[in-house]
Amino acid sequence: MFAEYTSDVKRNRSMKKIFCASIIVCLQFFVLTVSAADSTGVKMLYNKERISNDEVLLSITAIIPQGIKLYGLQKNDADALYSTISFDSASNKYIAGAVIEKGLVQSEKDPSVDAVVNFYIDSVVWQQKVKANATDRLQLKGTIAYFYKSGN
Repeated sequence: MFAEYTSDVKRNRSMKKIFCASIIVCLQFFVLTVSAADSTGVKMLYNKERISNDEVLLSITAIIPQGIKLYGLQKNDADALYSTISFDSASNKYIAGAVIEKGLVQSEKDPSVDAVVNFYIDSVVWQQKVKANATDRLQLKGTIAYFYKSGN
């Protein structure tokens, strides 16, 4: 009886290690599959960091080349020009809150839309918290649609 219990404990530990490895592989797959192929020169960098036993922080850094204005995420209905980050509906149960935007935001009135617009000229970091225990195995799918302006 004791030998069977010991065997079950070892099997459970092995399963936990497999699950942990699986989530790491899945998150790396997410990082590798999210890519931007465009002619703007905007470079996307992706990172993940476990911030607690039940949360992972996904970070997307957009490096913006000189002469490009990358519009920020929509904050309210008055935002006329904006970028978006959306996740597949199957991922919604893992998403914890809204995407957080960090960077030195600039504003100006854009005559083409007759509205004040918010943009970044060097870089911006978008962060999303994801509910994921160390044993969870998940794959997140999403889309980054960024809006930019070249020149004045």
